[in-house]
Amino acid sequence: TAAVITDMSPIWKWSLAITAGGGVAGTLQGGTVAARGVSTLTTAGLGNFVVSTLEIVGSLVTSVLAILLPLVALVLVLVLMVTAFRLVARWRRRRLGASGSRPGETAAY
Repeated sequence: TAAVITDMSPIWKWSLAITAGGGVAGTLQGGTVAARGVSTLTTAGLGNFVVSTLEIVGSLVTSVLAILLPLVALVLVLVLMVTAFRLVARWRRRRLGASGSRPGETAAY
């Protein structure tokens, strides 16, 4: 948050960043604590390793997606750009015809 807020007083910028980051971290930690509590109550603590394993898998998947999704987006943008250029070139060729001149014009040789 602090990296993208540029036109704000530093005290407000960092206060907002700490508040927003703390809120997200607190929410996630609260969910983890609740899941472990339910696991402890229902399995007498024997299922806590499942919750822990799911946390690790979730953090790993999130980290991998944070790296891969921008790369996938870049590839998609490049593919769309190449496709758009090819469609425009095809449209121009059809519009100009085989002679290379516009309809109604004579080709200059």
